[in-house]
Amino acid sequence: MMRTCVLLSAVLWCLTGAYREPDYSYQMAVRFTTRSCIGRYNDVFFRVLKKILDSLISDLSCHVIEPSYKCHSVEIPEHGLIHELFIAFQVNPFAPGWKGACNGSVDCEDTTNHNILQARDRIEDFFRSQAYIFYHNFNKTLPAMHFVDHSLQVVRLDSCRPGFGKNERLHSNCASCCVVCSPATFSPDVNVTCQTCVSVLTYGAKSCPQTSNKNQQY
Repeated sequence: MMRTCVLLSAVLWCLTGAYREPDYSYQMAVRFTTRSCIGRYNDVFFRVLKKILDSLISDLSCHVIEPSYKCHSVEIPEHGLIHELFIAFQVNPFAPGWKGACNGSVDCEDTTNHNILQARDRIEDFFRSQAYIFYHNFNKTLPAMHFVDHSLQVVRLDSCRPGFGKNERLHSNCASCCVVCSPATFSPDVNVTCQTCVSVLTYGAKSCPQTSNKNQQY
């Protein structure tokens, strides 16, 4: 009877809390032409672009993080040497106050993931509009700084909340899911793997009691 109860508890645990959708964020990269790689106007343009993107998605509790850019000289056939800004940033669903969008729900990955998808779509639409402007001004004088068509790159990044991780080998029925870390493993951050820790005896551990233990990913 005791063993049956233990098995039933494990099944209920799996049904109610062991699997969850990963949290989504998006890594994006774009290119803009510029007059020169020297001068402060590139910095000014970069800051203005970030403010525009943040304003597009602020009502979704999303924001732009880890923005960066580099300026390179590029040789273009029939156009000679031009200068381009290679801009990269991440769109994240956890802007300050993001929990307010969850209406008091503790597990609100559905809300945050829905918001980040909308944020992605808005930013993609913004850069599509830049390409539209380019095509409709093709026979006119273009500004020195303009969007390079087809330069937008978007990559989805998954993360698991502390106590969860992915393991396609053990959970092939839901390879993309974040699964609660099993005993002898833990996950202290928003990575996508659980690490080994022999002193952990419970599910969903977020720390390893033995700090001297040599952790390995599995």
